[in-house]
Amino acid sequence: EVGAAVLCLMLGGVDEAHNLVTPHSWASPTPFGGPPKFGSPVKQEAAYAHAVVHRMEGFNPGEFGDGWNNSGYWLSNAFPTGSHAIFPKLLEEARGFAVGTDHGSREAQAALRGMGTQWSPHRFNQLC
Repeated sequence: EVGAAVLCLMLGGVDEAHNLVTPHSWASPTPFGGPPKFGSPVKQEAAYAHAVVHRMEGFNPGEFGDGWNNSGYWLSNAFPTGSHAIFPKLLEEARGFAVGTDHGSREAQAALRGMGTQWSPHRFNQLC
C-alpha cells in the first residue's frame, strides 16, 4: 500500500496517497483511511510518505495546520532517532547536487553545511 501511495503521489493523487498511508502510520481510525493497522511492518515508510503527502499540501490547511507544519510532525515519526541507513549517502549526493550543477544555490549549500556530518530531514524540509 505504501508503494501504491508513492505512485499516487507521482500522479498527483495526494488524497488517495493520504488514505493509503494513514492506517499504517496513525493509531486511530479515520473516515478516509479506515481502521489502523497496528504493528504494520511498513510504519516507518508510511510515516515518511505521510510527510511527503503533507509537504505536497503546502499552505493548504489540514487536520493539524497547514501541510508544511504537519510534514514536520510526520518526519519526526518516520525518523524518531534522527538517523537512517540512507542518510550518509543522501547527504553526500545532496552536497554534490548543490555545488555541481546549475540547480545549486547559496541557500542550499548553506543549509547542507549547517547539517554538519549528519543529514537532517527537518532541515531539508525547511529548505524546500
